[in-house]
Amino acid sequence: MELENLRLKQAHFEHMRQDRQNHYKNLEKLRQQFIKKFTIPVIKDMDKDGYVQGKIINGKPDENTFCYWVEWKTEDLGRIRGARVDKFGLYVDKKSQQYKFIKRFGNENKAFDFLKGEIIKLITLEEIKKIDLSPMFKGKILFLYYPNKFVNIFAENHVDYFLKKLEIYHESKNPDLIDKREILLRWKNEDSVMKKWNMFEFSDFLYNELGRPPKKGQTPDELKDYIDFEEEYPNPEKVKPEFITLEINTERIRPSPKKGQGKSGMVDFEKENKRHKRLGEQGELVVFRIEKEFLTKNKRTDLAKRVKLISKEDVSAGYDVLSYELDGNKKSIEVKSTSMSPSSIANFLITINEYEKAKEIKNYYLYIVYNAKSENPKIWKIKNPFKYEGKGLYLTPIHFRVMVNTK
Repeated sequence: MELENLRLKQAHFEHMRQDRQNHYKNLEKLRQQFIKKFTIPVIKDMDKDGYVQGKIINGKPDENTFCYWVEWKTEDLGRIRGARVDKFGLYVDKKSQQYKFIKRFGNENKAFDFLKGEIIKLITLEEIKKIDLSPMFKGKILFLYYPNKFVNIFAENHVDYFLKKLEIYHESKNPDLIDKREILLRWKNEDSVMKKWNMFEFSDFLYNELGRPPKKGQTPDELKDYIDFEEEYPNPEKVKPEFITLEINTERIRPSPKKGQGKSGMVDFEKENKRHKRLGEQGELVVFRIEKEFLTKNKRTDLAKRVKLISKEDVSAGYDVLSYELDGNKKSIEVKSTSMSPSSIANFLITINEYEKAKEIKNYYLYIVYNAKSENPKIWKIKNPFKYEGKGLYLTPIHFRVMVNTK
């Protein structure tokens, strides 16, 4: 997310943040109650009935158990209600009041001994990635004991949604939920405004300013084509892009779009990008990764480490990806993306800044990414494309800045 947009959202949230300070203090008091009630010695001495959720006492649920506190008593600190009750590994069936457990444990006693041992290791931060607890349950426990080290958002689709909306990308292959939450936390702490916020303020900001991920089953058909679901895009790490060669017809007369030309003729990149902002981001990621892979395969890992997504750092740069030739010379790449296949006419917008930088930068490339939503995108790269201006490449002004001189 561009800094200016982020600051606007932070400013919009600031009134709410200040008004909710007493609420945040009460949430912290509740968290303190939990960690004082469930210390490591207490957990070590805990029996099955002190752990499980679902037991009924005098017609009411037992609200004093570890699992009940994690899910219900501390719900205002972060919800884990989306997952099934077997996320705890061991629980009591409300109707039969019999113990239920994940089959691999064999019986409830083995299940409880294992789960208790894993929780103790988790609280002591002992190799947390290897601890065998359900991700949401694990995440909630980590936050309750270490609210400054772990984000209080536990559903993976919510974390993915925020990373996507904030345009935060990660280079690690197949990141798990812990990795993604760490990336989100690092982004928070690197911002001069948010690093001063507690985690309650941060999660409030995300949900209030960015919303929640839409539920597919509840989305009207008319809106589905305009809502960008992450699942529609393959993992950029797993796609297999390939370069293609197209020729610019320098003898061709200036093209003009015709009514109904649509898919078989002109590719309207900007219409696609307005409806699918993620499309442009996907193309940039594909180019970013293929450039790194090319340098690595050619034994220039030193240069591969320096490839950058400039579009996320400097919007005034005039290009999207900074890469390198094998001889070490810088390569500035502007990326344009479409979900369509290569067509006879490519049509996209550039800003005056992008145009001027393209003419100014010596080693400038335009990469057009076709089939950007597929697992096998095609990339057409053109070096110094504006040398073809008027000879197969044409610019059409569609906006003018108007300045009115007044007395």
